Amino acid sequence: MKITTATSDGLGSRIVVQFAGLPPQNFFVIREDGSYKIVASDQSLGEAGNEALYLLHHGREAEARDLLDWKRDLVQKEQENDPLGGLLFARLWTTGQSEGPRAIELASASLITEQSALLALLPQVITSRKVRPKMPTATT
Repeated sequence: MKITTATSDGLGSRIVVQFAGLPPQNFFVIREDGSYKIVASDQSLGEAGNEALYLLHHGREAEARDLLDWKRDLVQKEQENDPLGGLLFARLWTTGQSEGPRAIELASASLITEQSALLALLPQVITSRKVRPKMPTATT
């Protein structure tokens, strides 16, 4: 077994566990109340979205950004032959380029798969849609 860690300014750690002959497993770990806690894995989208929202709403925006950056690095890029392929999250979040709390909420919402959690976020998603600048149209 091989374990690799990478920390980001003390905010969170990216852990990769590799067993011989098996694909690597990725985890995101944060320090909380003097101990370490695995808050997300590469196998689940919802846990990363829920934890990012929790961190954001508890005054830990930098950790929420770091978690979403980690998840974005793991998300497969869309295929060139399918412009709409891949996860919506990949279009809403660019690693290292957060646009503040509203962007974190919207990107997190795109990861959450639990219906009750999504319903609670619906007002923020609608507000973001109304605030978003309109795309310029081509004139002929």
